Amino acid sequence: MKLSKDQITRRAQLARAHEDVCTDLNDAIRTANEKIADAIADANKALENYNDSISAINTFIETTSVELRGQYDDKSDNWRESDEGQAADTFIDKWESAEEFEKLEELDEVDDHKIEERELVGEPFEDLPDESEE
Repeated sequence: MKLSKDQITRRAQLARAHEDVCTDLNDAIRTANEKIADAIADANKALENYNDSISAINTFIETTSVELRGQYDDKSDNWRESDEGQAADTFIDKWESAEEFEKLEELDEVDDHKIEERELVGEPFEDLPDESEE
């Protein structure tokens, strides 16, 4: 038993057509992966800017707390015991006890989000025998 000429021709046409669509698919996947890589790079840049802002805020809180406490400590004992001094101490305590804002972690590498390219089924399909072995 063997394939007819029409079947052999049709198989070759299907294999070529499959190769073309597989190439198109892999081109689209590569384009998608490039866009994913670009998007992750953009997001990581924005995240870096965010973390820089958090660092600036945390530094400001720490510096301000130290400066305020220094100003408070320079005041007389009588002033610190006064209503104004106690209000200032409460105010400074809030600055000193402010929780540090946390930075965000960088997004995963592109490989963690990458779409894998597809392989042709052409070779196994094309390798199917044309006729039975005797």
